[in-house]
Amino acid sequence: MKRIFILSIFCLISGVAFSQVKIGLRFSPSYNINRVSSLSDTLILSPQQATFKMVLGIVTEFAFTDTYSFTTGLAFAPKSVGINFAGENGGSHTNATEEYKIQYLQIPALLKLYTDDYLPGSRIYFHVGAMIDVKIFDSPENNDYVFIEKFLPVDASAVLGVGTEVELGISTIVFGGLSYNRGLTNMASKTIALDAKPIVKSDYFQLELGLKF
Repeated sequence: MKRIFILSIFCLISGVAFSQVKIGLRFSPSYNINRVSSLSDTLILSPQQATFKMVLGIVTEFAFTDTYSFTTGLAFAPKSVGINFAGENGGSHTNATEEYKIQYLQIPALLKLYTDDYLPGSRIYFHVGAMIDVKIFDSPENNDYVFIEKFLPVDASAVLGVGTEVELGISTIVFGGLSYNRGLTNMASKTIALDAKPIVKSDYFQLELGLKF
């Protein structure tokens, strides 16, 4: 098993070494949606309305062939968590809303697949993979908000997307597409005491725009 692992790492490094590398910029207007749930018998939770955010960063693409590549990078990604509370068994005596803002450094790990040109210098791509978000800041919108006491330092999501890219010259490519990030981890690591732990996850619908050089 150890030999297989070492061989796999060697093959990956060798593939990256012999790949063509493109570096670019990514601008992603994002529709941030929360998924909130709990099995508590004393408090009913629901997500607040979705919010618009802007994700900005760089991308690095390692092209192994004309039809597939590996994409990673680094981006600044703000998120928000909004939770509505309803009292015991839907009662009204504990109704409240709390909002939190969180900022991440986002690291994608995506397999990107390309079609043949549908027009000269233009082709469609599909990507699938994972997104790792490393928390750099979090804060409640109001100091009186106490429901979530601590957020996980790392968030993860599954990614699926489609788009197109067009060559503008010998070394410049513009791309645009749509992407869906589905949160996989419970962002809330510590909350106020309930009879059941709440689950808070974050999803993104993103419009991806950018340039590669």
